[in-house]
Amino acid sequence: MDISTDIQTLKGEEIKFGDILSSPTTHDVVVLIDVNTEPIVQVLDHKDYIFTLKSFVSKWPALSVTGSILTKDHSKIL
Repeated sequence: MDISTDIQTLKGEEIKFGDILSSPTTHDVVVLIDVNTEPIVQVLDHKDYIFTLKSFVSKWPALSVTGSILTKDHSKIL
């Protein structure tokens, strides 16, 4: 299974499905896939807050990949 999103943070980090993105100026988010197979982010503390990955990354220059909800075999750990 390819977990790459083909999107990078503004710092140049590759973003994969399951990654946790963090920034000092926003909530932590997890990268997911929606029903239309588009990459989205969901705010970890507010599950109702969902944004497209591309627009979220473009608005937060300090974002970085800080973890993942996936194990090495790509199963969820949350």
